Amino acid sequence: MSPTTTVQNTLYHITKTNRQALIKTLSFAVLHFGVAFSVAYILTGSLLIGGLIALLEPTINTIVFFFHEKAWKKFEQKQSLNLLKH
Repeated sequence: MSPTTTVQNTLYHITKTNRQALIKTLSFAVLHFGVAFSVAYILTGSLLIGGLIALLEPTINTIVFFFHEKAWKKFEQKQSLNLLKH
């Protein structure tokens, strides 16, 4: 199997198994980019600096949010199992 095929298969698996979290993450990212740009532009008056801040901070935050969402789902599943045991 070629490296390209392996990457494609991995991306397909991630997308298929995490579809809802990915969609929620992308919608959060769009909102976050807009807020970050607006705040940065208002504070600096610069489209360039506002744009750079709006790209950097929300990008990092969006990645963190995706993993937070996955961890939260595991936490909820454990809570549900604990409730069933008692």
